[in-house]
Amino acid sequence: MGWMKSPLAETLLVKGNFQMIGSGRISVLSTLCATLSLHLSRNAPDIVMTAFCGLHEAHSHDSHEAGPNWLIRSLIAQLLLSGVTFNMDFINTRSFAEQIKSHYLQDLCSIFRQLIEQLPNTATVICIIDSIARFECERWQEDLVDVLQILDMIVQNEYLKPTFKLLLTTPFSNARLIEDSSKIWSHYTVCLRPTASTSGRRISERGLLRGRSLEEYRARMHQDQGNQADSEGEDDDNIFF
Repeated sequence: MGWMKSPLAETLLVKGNFQMIGSGRISVLSTLCATLSLHLSRNAPDIVMTAFCGLHEAHSHDSHEAGPNWLIRSLIAQLLLSGVTFNMDFINTRSFAEQIKSHYLQDLCSIFRQLIEQLPNTATVICIIDSIARFECERWQEDLVDVLQILDMIVQNEYLKPTFKLLLTTPFSNARLIEDSSKIWSHYTVCLRPTASTSGRRISERGLLRGRSLEEYRARMHQDQGNQADSEGEDDDNIFF
């Protein structure tokens, strides 16, 4: 795969062309993303971040565990738990800290960018975001654009020291905001052949990783990362995320 072999920061978009997806908001591509991220985290020194958007598509406007805002906070938290020591001195004003606590999206995007910029030039970051098109709705449109633009800015930054590779998937045949070149540029696009479900079987959350649940997958990911952060560090992170 050219996206994996290339030493450059690049974006890969995979479109599923599925007519139906699982009841647990999970598709075949979700299985692929989970398996790939687990393999990479075990067999490569890279920093691997994953997000399954289909599981965070809550309909409540007040939910803190859904939408693009959840997505950027999840990526930040995974970076902080990667074992890398970051300098957080850029959070240097009370107003900035309060905005972070309030989950102000643009400040969260800025934090993510600054953390990536602190990584050494030998680092490779692989960011896997499954079912990103799930967040393409009116109430999240502006937030999704902000998150897409910061991700694209990081990929396109020729002066960035670490290599940032972005994998986006959508179970659908199109992704309006994702494919809009003014929002994000895909260096590679893979379109799966359209398929119809003839067996009547659907992929559910328990279909991941040969029958293991997503919670078990997450537990294994945390175990592989070595539980880098102690409980005190986790409490500090929760202040912001």
